[in-house]
Amino acid sequence: MKKFFVFVFVVCLLFSFSVYAAPSRDLSTIVKTNPELIEQIQALCDATAAAAIKQDIRVFRNGTVPEPVLIQGLLYEAVKNHLIVIENQEGIAQMDLKEAQDIIKRLFYAQDLPAFTQAEYPGLQLSEGKVTFDLVNPGDFIGTHIYDIALDEEELLVFADVYRLSGIIASAMDAPEDSLTWLAHIGLRLKPDADSLVGFSLASFATPERYTESKMAHYVDKNRYEFQYPDFLTQVDPQEGELLRFTNADESVTLRVREFKGTLEELLEFSRKENAEQGSTGGGYIEKNRLLFSYQSSFRIAYFDPQGEEDVCLVLEVDFPYMKEHEFNLHMTFLDNSFVVYSHARG
Repeated sequence: MKKFFVFVFVVCLLFSFSVYAAPSRDLSTIVKTNPELIEQIQALCDATAAAAIKQDIRVFRNGTVPEPVLIQGLLYEAVKNHLIVIENQEGIAQMDLKEAQDIIKRLFYAQDLPAFTQAEYPGLQLSEGKVTFDLVNPGDFIGTHIYDIALDEEELLVFADVYRLSGIIASAMDAPEDSLTWLAHIGLRLKPDADSLVGFSLASFATPERYTESKMAHYVDKNRYEFQYPDFLTQVDPQEGELLRFTNADESVTLRVREFKGTLEELLEFSRKENAEQGSTGGGYIEKNRLLFSYQSSFRIAYFDPQGEEDVCLVLEVDFPYMKEHEFNLHMTFLDNSFVVYSHARG
């Protein structure tokens, strides 16, 4: 019996060290303090994002009539994600067309909706007044990591990163890192609606920014530092003044590590002057011997890392296209959490 418990303990240890939660964007204070509201709208946001990604719908404007494929997609994904619960027999579910149309009206804030006359969304069939949902092979789960909201009496604005999970259904913060892929940014406008399924109905959304699909790779300089980076970046020869350089295929993104001669306070002052010269709206701060500074299309993370008697900061910088702002704000979170300078860690 003792050997059995030792075996179980070792297996548990191995499992705990081999599965890591995926890194995700930090939550705003309002999201952290309103978990019940986030839980209330989560399934609606997930279903909307899934339909938008699968059909490559970039925008549904406020006050406009949604396309039939979006209407059907939201209905299908709502059933798939159990926002709408109906009887399911071996992966096939059915409901009357009239019931489906009534549910659609409770999903969308706009009520001038096109008639459901033919099935356009994959997995849906319409025949003899019945809507059939084929859930036998539902595919990967597409969900939203809601990191910020803005709420007033008239509407709820939701800001989220969209992700895909292979083989499981989970929140981004609970998902194993090797199963999760970040896909896009989405902003949703929900309207309070007493007749809706979750207390809010969908008024509009936009997913203009698609992320470069990637996993996180690990770089280690065994003598000085380490960090994780998106694997669409490839290491290349460093340029003058650089210790390390990565770039993507079209060289529109650059990650570099370099030294700054001086203190963090001097680097912060230099960054502020550089920011003013660029006319950027960025800014930064020093906290716990670390500097974080964001520009319009770049960011900088630095630690004080003196070399002998000389004041030196070790700096990690990333330049990216302005239209990729949301994606690289997400990557900034990952890099900030994973960038370790050994002298600082020992201190």
